[in-house]
Parts: sequence; structure tokens; C-alpha cells
Amino acid sequence: MWNLLHETDSAVATARRPRWLCAGALVLAGGFFLLGFLFVKVGKRN
Repeated sequence: MWNLLHETDSAVATARRPRWLCAGALVLAGGFFLLGFLFVKVGKRN
């Protein structure tokens, strides 16, 4: 009984993981894009 519950919990965790990975990748990409954009702006100003 406990083993079945554990497997179900693991399946739920596995199903959720890709969504968090995708969200994290999007946040990282957005952060790098903003940093690069600001760096280019500051570089052009000087």
C-alpha cells in the first residue's frame, strides 16, 4: 500500500519537474537578455 502511494507521488513529482525546468529556463534566458541589453546600452553610451 505504501509502495503504491510512493510511486504515485513520484509520478506526480516527475510530471511537475519539466514545467519548473521550462519556467527556470525562461527566467534565466530573460535575465541574460536584460543583462546583455543593459551592458550594450552602457557600452554604447561611453
